[in-house]
Amino acid sequence: MPTPLVARIVGAALVAMLSTSAQLTSQTPEVEQEAAPPPHVARGNDVEATYKPYVERLRRYQARLRRHFDADAPDLAASLTQEPPTAIAYGYLIVPRLSLAEPVSPVAPWSAGYNWPWTSQMLDTKQAELASAEQSLDSVETLDETARRAVYEQLVAGYAGLEQGQRQVDQHLKHNRFWQQIIADDRGRFERQTVLHDAVVERQRLRVALEAGGLTPAATTEHVRRIAELGIQVEEGQPPPSPPSFVEIVENSTSRRVLRVPLYTDIPDAEFVTGAVAAIQSAWSLDVDNVAYRLELDLRTMTAEDLYAPDPPPVRGAKIDLNHHVQRFPSDGGVLTTGANRTHAIPGRYIAIGPDSISNRVVAHEFGHILGFTDRYLRGARDLGRAGFGIIEIIPDGLDLMAAPGSGLVRASHFHTVIEALNGTAP
Repeated sequence: MPTPLVARIVGAALVAMLSTSAQLTSQTPEVEQEAAPPPHVARGNDVEATYKPYVERLRRYQARLRRHFDADAPDLAASLTQEPPTAIAYGYLIVPRLSLAEPVSPVAPWSAGYNWPWTSQMLDTKQAELASAEQSLDSVETLDETARRAVYEQLVAGYAGLEQGQRQVDQHLKHNRFWQQIIADDRGRFERQTVLHDAVVERQRLRVALEAGGLTPAATTEHVRRIAELGIQVEEGQPPPSPPSFVEIVENSTSRRVLRVPLYTDIPDAEFVTGAVAAIQSAWSLDVDNVAYRLELDLRTMTAEDLYAPDPPPVRGAKIDLNHHVQRFPSDGGVLTTGANRTHAIPGRYIAIGPDSISNRVVAHEFGHILGFTDRYLRGARDLGRAGFGIIEIIPDGLDLMAAPGSGLVRASHFHTVIEALNGTAP
């Protein structure tokens, strides 16, 4: 047994050791834990983690199908001339196919939505379709020549649908990625748009009830009053155009309204640029009540070397920061450039082209943003918690190009509001 003196010495030593340890612990910086991504990012990551193996699985299926056809049905192999499926590439200087489209008939307003759970469900469906095709291909080993040929014909007929499904999922992924982040960055704007979206839904419900008939006179009067009230709410809730100062009024007479817009581009694909310019000038030219409304584009071409000198420019396909990229252009004109994962525009400044095929009408719609118009369709959002945001959209007016690129047209009122805003006479 230690003596009291030894015990006191050992106890003092232990106290000193513990005190030193505590000091060292308090002086040691805490290891910072990486913050968890927000729900809209985390759920998107989960979906994308499932999507990538699905694409690779579809590539392997195509390769197997090709080997079978080469061996047993060479005449069917010609139907698989496409490259193996892959995520649609996007990046700097990548331009899509520009298609020509005539306006379609407008439809009554109806609410559409998409979100990460819906994209995930779509992906599950496409994976099930692929699994079914794989099982059919597995079965040919036990079939005779006639039965095997029948399965091959069925599989070659369905293959295009499998690739189309993959492209649909790819587009949904890009669309969700883009808008989920925009919503997270500007919740207030989308909350206001949700209110207007709900007003359009209610207005359409009342219109349908009114057209169906059978209402009492009092109910009919109330429906008419409420429809008008909601119409005013929707119209006043839409911001007026805010045209940039580089938009020039060339003529504003009783017979002609002419605007001129400088437009810079660094896109070297002359065919795409020529088609885009033609689409814009055609859509934004009309004659109404003996008045000619015209838009003139002053196209100014720059090269990537011009923009980035003395630094080397980004290579084709490079992922770029669009905001920083556009800042390299002169500010006395709009910008038509590339590098987006989906085609979109920033009002008063630029159009960024994505990789997916677009029509002449979409290009004309996006150019309306350079004139200062915001989208006249309504895009709102509801918080889905861990699933991110539920995005909801509705078109209040199917005859307005800025609301409905597929069916809408440029109106004289578009010119009037731009000219009024530039002249400082807008209400």
